[in-house]
Amino acid sequence: MRKAASSALRSCLLTAATASILLCGGTALAGIELSPVMSSWSQNLRKLDGMLSGRTEYDAAKVGESLKAYIADASRVAENLHGTSNSVRNFRDRFAAFAAEGRRALATAADPAGFRRNLHRMVGQCQSCHAAYN
Repeated sequence: MRKAASSALRSCLLTAATASILLCGGTALAGIELSPVMSSWSQNLRKLDGMLSGRTEYDAAKVGESLKAYIADASRVAENLHGTSNSVRNFRDRFAAFAAEGRRALATAADPAGFRRNLHRMVGQCQSCHAAYN
């Protein structure tokens, strides 16, 4: 988990920059800057990884707050991606899928083992997008 999380963290900002270029020169994003979103997600992932690795105490309330932030950000980005090109639709679908994984993880926030499995799927969504756009 730690290696997957670290890999996702390293490529967050690069994905944001690449996606802005690929999506019609950034015009498809309707005023949303991805760099702050990715930076926030990176910080949250560090906190979640710390809880799951035992470096910090597991706190279901903080896990829930982080997940709600992921869901809100991903939903906002997906809703504000405009355009009909395949790349825009693909990018929008990826953010919508990430929000769905976040909702699934939120349902298991009280159970560290269940949450770990769902966070692994969320990181998989991150890696999939980063692989496509980095």
